[in-house]
Amino acid sequence: MLEIDPESGAVTGTREVLRLQDGIPDGACMDAEGNFWITVVGPGKVLRFSAAGRILETRSLPVT
Repeated sequence: MLEIDPESGAVTGTREVLRLQDGIPDGACMDAEGNFWITVVGPGKVLRFSAAGRILETRSLPVT
């Protein structure tokens, strides 16, 4: 569970959700089904992940 110490500002209880092989993440959201969407600058993609972290969909964009 994510916790923030109000005095020091230290964040604990984090975990890595995903690691991109290429590109830079730029914007993310959750949809009504609990899937995680993220845009990736560089390869020009939007990725949709399940709550378990599996890629469900990749959409290519006409931009980098």
